[in-house]
Amino acid sequence: AITQRLHVKQHVEALEIMTGFETKNKYSIMDMYGRQIAFAAEQSDCFVRQCCGNLRPFSMPILLPNGRPAFTLQRPYKCVPSCCWFCTLQELHILRGDGSDGTRLGTVYQEYSLFTRWFKVCDGSGNLVRDGGGKSG
Repeated sequence: AITQRLHVKQHVEALEIMTGFETKNKYSIMDMYGRQIAFAAEQSDCFVRQCCGNLRPFSMPILLPNGRPAFTLQRPYKCVPSCCWFCTLQELHILRGDGSDGTRLGTVYQEYSLFTRWFKVCDGSGNLVRDGGGKSG
């Protein structure tokens, strides 16, 4: 059965709340009925998490209940020290399976926008699939 809606819930770490020390993010991914269908766990370096915060590079396998990776999210390093904030616009690559063969299924690009968050979603060949945004903040 194909699920039409997903709910992603972050597992909040007490250490991060109490100290501000950046920890690896973990998420449960549930279908529209609240059943967990996947799990995601960030893979990143401790030093980079503390220095770059939410601009850090990471890899995040999306694991099925059997433990096999369905796909992997990979965000490259974009923490550019600069006076122009739009130089750090983010991108997120979606790779097949554990990402080891490098097959790109798609990419999400953050686009420059003054008042909203704006993203462009492309397929593995770079063709635009969807674009849009939402409220900032």
